[in-house]
Amino acid sequence: MKRFIAITVIWLVAFSILAVAIAPSALAAGEQAVKPFSDFIENLIKIAQGIAGTLAVLMLVFGAIKLKTSQGNPQSQQQAKVTIAGSIAGLLLVVFAKDIIGLILNAKG
Repeated sequence: MKRFIAITVIWLVAFSILAVAIAPSALAAGEQAVKPFSDFIENLIKIAQGIAGTLAVLMLVFGAIKLKTSQGNPQSQQQAKVTIAGSIAGLLLVVFAKDIIGLILNAKG
């Protein structure tokens, strides 16, 4: 499940980079040519954010359940804590994805 979240986050970042890379060349072609494609990319990013956020919350719940049911087993508790930490990091990444993209755009321009 962690691999699935990682892949989802990678796709979100990849689509963001694609949008950043294509937008300037499309702007040179004219404003009307950009609008439909940029709307498509924006909608795609929103969908990816929703999926990644949902998966991060589900992994957080899964980690909490795993921690509660570990019955004092230190190895199981450690795995649950890693799952919880990873899901919180993923959730923060999803929440601040637009800000991160904004920073990339400002640094590029």
